[in-house]
Amino acid sequence: LLSWCSLHSVRFRSLVCGEPAVIIRDGKLEQAAMRRNRLTLDELLEALRAQGVTSLGDVKYAILETSGQLSVLLRADCQPATPRLYVQDDVFLPEVIINDGRLLRGNLERLRLDDAWLKKQLRRCRAHSPADVFLLTVDERGSVVCVRKEEATP
Repeated sequence: LLSWCSLHSVRFRSLVCGEPAVIIRDGKLEQAAMRRNRLTLDELLEALRAQGVTSLGDVKYAILETSGQLSVLLRADCQPATPRLYVQDDVFLPEVIINDGRLLRGNLERLRLDDAWLKKQLRRCRAHSPADVFLLTVDERGSVVCVRKEEATP
């Protein structure tokens, strides 16, 4: 019953499972998020060291997942060496706008996006309404990912 409710209700899933929290953004600690999640500085530093990170300044994002794990995304110039001619900051955190057909209006407003922008994105992915979309995200540089529901018709 809990699994079924979690699958069909974003609010219930959020209540039971929680939501991921950004703990570090561009090398800066999000202290309010740490307090809300009862994450001590010692625990954070330990989790960073476990992933081979020794400097907060190297971290683009650190996200405390609902499982309790810390996901760390390094700045582009701090990632392991690869054969590139230049280094470009290409790590951007996507924000979920539509989750399984449900519009997350708070995220839309936080990003200062409006209904006209949303309608344009829905047209681009050939969806009539948010109910036709399984996932719609937008990142800080404006890149949009839209995945239609499998049962939605074009």
